[in-house]
This record gives sequence, structure tokens and C-alpha cells, in this order.
Amino acid sequence: MSAWDRREGESKKAYQAFCDYRDMGTSRSLRSLHEQYIEPSFNNPVTKSRSSLNTWSAQHDWQNRVIAWDNHLSSANTQNREDAVNQLIEDELRDYKLQLEKWTAAFNRMPLQDVVQTVEDGQTMIVINKVNHDDLYRMAKWRDEIAKQGRRALWLPDKVIERNVNIRTWEDEAIDLIKNGEIGYVELAEEFDSGLATELFKRAGVEITES
Repeated sequence: MSAWDRREGESKKAYQAFCDYRDMGTSRSLRSLHEQYIEPSFNNPVTKSRSSLNTWSAQHDWQNRVIAWDNHLSSANTQNREDAVNQLIEDELRDYKLQLEKWTAAFNRMPLQDVVQTVEDGQTMIVINKVNHDDLYRMAKWRDEIAKQGRRALWLPDKVIERNVNIRTWEDEAIDLIKNGEIGYVELAEEFDSGLATELFKRAGVEITES
């Protein structure tokens, strides 16, 4: 039996008054309950007697019972919030895994190297599948967004705290060559593709010329 249930020896009127008092929330008071009951617009008040409310409150321990009720609501709200958060995390992680599967399938379909085939006469034939660097760039951006989604699902920051580690990539080397005038736009575009060449020249801060 809960503290807010009807007690043995508690009349129906007394219990109804307690329920009305209980449901007023944490700002409740006997004075406010009495004012409600004596309002002409209030339908079928349990009583209009303030003394009756005082007597019922004292006899049936209203104060401790409403404290128990408030604690119950607070605990239920906390549990509901935790359940909602857990469901959100579960949904986000499920979507993250689906997005990662899509990315993996798309990445696996991309030609990343030359394909070597042997024809019937024993000669070797090389089928060239040139990598589209624009596609690679878009795939990298997509993968980064998926990683951020996974981290957000686990309530982690979008980025790992960076350490002072100097890691140079081939793009860094290419940018240095561009800045030093050791490689031109046309040469770079022919070696890779115009989209990547344009991006590297932009990052190097060098104006594009056709020479």
C-alpha cells in the first residue's frame, strides 16, 4: 500500500480532499485548497469548511503523504528521462551503424588500384581504373560525418583532443611544391584531376594559371 492510497478509517470525502490537495503540486496549501472549494465555479466541493480540511490533514497525515507522492513523481520523471535518453542513444547508434554499412559498401565499389587480368593467350592485360580524387574527398567527408554521429550517440565530443604530433601527408608535400613553384596546375591536374588540383592550389593560397 502506498502512502498516497486511501487509509483504513479515512472517509471517501476525506480521501477525495486529500487527492485534490495532493494533485495541486508542490505549491499546494490548505488555504489554497479551501479557496478553490468555496469558489462558486467549483463543482461539487468535498467541503467548504476550512476546519474540516485542517482536521483531515492532521488525522490522516497529509503532509508526509504528499511528500511521499512528490518523491514518487520525481523518481518516475527521472526514470522516464533516463529511459528516453537510453532510447535516443540506441536509435542514434543503430542509425550510425546503418550509415557506416552504406559508406563501407560505397567505398568497396570504388576502384582504388589497377586491375590486372590474364587473357587466354597468356599475355597480361592491365585494366586501368584511375581513382577519382573528388570522389575520395567526398567519401572522406562523409566518413567524418558518420564518425561524428557515432561520437554524439555516445555523448562524446565531435573531435578527439589533438596532440602535438607533426604528421605530414602527400597533400602537405604537394602544397609545399605549389608554394615553391615546383609544380604547376596543369601538371597536377593531369597527374590526378582538376578538382583535386584546384583544392590544393586553394589551400596553398596560390593563384591558378594554365602554365
